[in-house]
Amino acid sequence: MIQLTKREEEVMLILWKSSNLTVNEILSYTKEANRRHYNTVSTILKVLEDKKVIGHFDQGGVFRYFPNVFFYEYRKFIVDKIVDTYFNGSSYALISMAIEIKKTSHL
Repeated sequence: MIQLTKREEEVMLILWKSSNLTVNEILSYTKEANRRHYNTVSTILKVLEDKKVIGHFDQGGVFRYFPNVFFYEYRKFIVDKIVDTYFNGSSYALISMAIEIKKTSHL
């Protein structure tokens, strides 16, 4: 699996929540502050298709996009990458840090 850019992840999060969306529908799900131009979203979708993480089908001349990768799979990939990169492969170290952060955030 390949890591996605922040913008690609934004689009994927929308598709994971609501599959089979058009470009305009994806735009309607974006927050105003993060609103992208139609062409920008179309380009991101093309890149995601090239990476094989999404697909599309034609519905009356309108493309509808859907994820080819499950959210759980991508989340596991990202967590594994974080564990390997920042915790020397120790998931125990990640969990310990998460518990410590949670404890200190309640102070």
